[in-house]
Amino acid sequence: MEPIEVSAVAIRDGEGRVLLCRRTGTLEGRWEFPGGKREKGETMAQCARRELLEELGVHARLTRALCQMPWETPEKNLLFTFFEACLAQGETPELRVHSAAEWVAPEKIGAYTLCDADAAFINTYYNVLLEK
Repeated sequence: MEPIEVSAVAIRDGEGRVLLCRRTGTLEGRWEFPGGKREKGETMAQCARRELLEELGVHARLTRALCQMPWETPEKNLLFTFFEACLAQGETPELRVHSAAEWVAPEKIGAYTLCDADAAFINTYYNVLLEK
């Protein structure tokens, strides 16, 4: 089975915090990095930018690709590409599909109930998020 390709983006602010968003619908109440499924013909970077515009109404600048991480569930195989991004000065995320969004210092992420794939990313790449 071919994996479903998914982007996820750690948006950073000037203080080194990352934006976590609380899901609605499937996995409601859990926190995640914004992102979503790649559409046909898109690169993963294009997917990430489109998803941020759709979900948060922002034109984020991707600063680097952090990693690719396979993730399997009983129903499907996913391949996540995690990016780091920053917002243009004065841009503020809007809640379009999430119930909440919070800027969180990397050392405080453990207080949030994350989606499993996002938690696995944090467990493996936590030190990357500490870099400012």
